[in-house]
Amino acid sequence: MEEKKKQVEDISELKSQLEDKERKISILEWDKQRNQLQYSKEAYLKKLKEEAETLKERIRSME
Repeated sequence: MEEKKKQVEDISELKSQLEDKERKISILEWDKQRNQLQYSKEAYLKKLKEEAETLKERIRSME
């Protein structure tokens, strides 16, 4: 029972992290669509997308 509770908390934390990353991605994508994204931010956007995908995979594997 305790292990199940821990897993639910872990999934909740991962989903929270994912939401945060998706929010940042959304803002950067908006800038990119308007050609207002600096080169360094473009690399950051790519990194965020990779991290978000990793989080999605971890969440799917835990559910």
